[in-house]
Amino acid sequence: VVIPSSLHQWRTQAKLAVAPTSTWNRSAGCSIGLYARNTHNVLNIPECQVHHPSINKAVEMVRSATAKVRTPPYNEDTGEGLLRYIQ
Repeated sequence: VVIPSSLHQWRTQAKLAVAPTSTWNRSAGCSIGLYARNTHNVLNIPECQVHHPSINKAVEMVRSATAKVRTPPYNEDTGEGLLRYIQ
């Protein structure tokens, strides 16, 4: 049995939820992260210690791009939007 020496940056895949950053301003972009426990509130995790650094970089690029092109995130209340999860 080989035990890893570090428990950081080991996750190379992730399914992250997407939600509106603002209910009033589409140009604010998307919140991308994990659901808070027992809720559907998305918590941003910009520097997640278990994700490989490439995942953190990709999430930041997607977040910036959604704000730039005004991509509407999925809204659970209305059932509208284009982006619900990224994987």
